[in-house]
Amino acid sequence: MKRTFVLGGFDTEMKEIAQLLDLHGERYIFAKEGDSRVSRTGAYDATSPKPAYGQVWIECCHKDYSKKELVSLGIEVIDHHSEGDYGYGMPASKYFEASSIGQVHNLLGWEPSLKTKIIAAADHCLMLAYMGTCPGVKRADLLSYRLEFYAKKYKDPMKWLQEAHEEVKKCPNLDIMGTNVKDISTIPKRYKPFLSEVGCYYNVKTINFSHKEDGSTKVFLSNLSKEDLGRFMDTTCYKWGTVKKVYGDPTRQFVGCIYSDYHGLNS
Repeated sequence: MKRTFVLGGFDTEMKEIAQLLDLHGERYIFAKEGDSRVSRTGAYDATSPKPAYGQVWIECCHKDYSKKELVSLGIEVIDHHSEGDYGYGMPASKYFEASSIGQVHNLLGWEPSLKTKIIAAADHCLMLAYMGTCPGVKRADLLSYRLEFYAKKYKDPMKWLQEAHEEVKKCPNLDIMGTNVKDISTIPKRYKPFLSEVGCYYNVKTINFSHKEDGSTKVFLSNLSKEDLGRFMDTTCYKWGTVKKVYGDPTRQFVGCIYSDYHGLNS
């Protein structure tokens, strides 16, 4: 029986997966919430399609099922975002095997192109890829690909990246678990699309605080050591307030926490 791939929210990796499935004549549909394709943040609350044997769900899940329940139905699950996912916690040396696009390649027996490797490395561990720890991916090639992406919206994206870096340098320093971290929460809006790139390309440790309409507070940490990020997830985050959700992957250099009641760093 021919597989049907169920794709999650839109991003660069998922777009490339869809194009490759098209190229190879594989069948795919999009996970939906109501009548619309799921967003990246809503990808694990899909209302359709109905899970069925022979499907492959990529970075998404039906709201009425856990990933383990999907697997019990004979469904293959491809992901690397949460504990229990095949690619979760895999080091940069195994970035391709860990990434969702790499898992698709291995499932179908495809040989990856350099572009595919770059997309996989950038998606799984961008900072570590820039540091040269992803086999087959060079820093210059990665930067060139990333700037090409930004060039679709920005003239001279390298200039934008450099300017964003200068703005980050001006941000206040916070002591987070004994590490000096830049608080990028108040960075000018025009530079926000480049913040991830700045942190990863220039190896800057950052923290970002954002306040949601429902009164919750989101804290996002990136580029600290694997040990510090693991400690944040295990203990430190709970000292800062009432935790609603903690997520991320220390191996991939990022973690986040959503607080229903945020007390502050020194609480």
